[in-house]
Amino acid sequence: MYHKVKNTLAGLGMVALFVAGGLFFSEPVPAEAAPSTPVPAVAAKDPELALAIALVRTALSMAEHEMLAAQAAERRARRGSQLRLQSGMPYYSFGAMLPRRGES
Repeated sequence: MYHKVKNTLAGLGMVALFVAGGLFFSEPVPAEAAPSTPVPAVAAKDPELALAIALVRTALSMAEHEMLAAQAAERRARRGSQLRLQSGMPYYSFGAMLPRRGES
């Protein structure tokens, strides 16, 4: 069997084993996960304060998401320009090495 095909099939087999092992040995995610930050006791008593805190948290998470998206777009743009510079074919003239018609 060709080495390239053999290595590809072996790699796919290992990936399949890792996925199957992860599915078999993993635990299910609980339906209601605990909040990452605890709610202050004052907010639990006052529903308007609880709503205000929830709105502030939502705004902060949306701002963080937009900031991360902007950073990712900047990295993609920078990577694209670097890739174009690295993958370009350098110019080299072979004209000086070719034999001329009158010299043969």
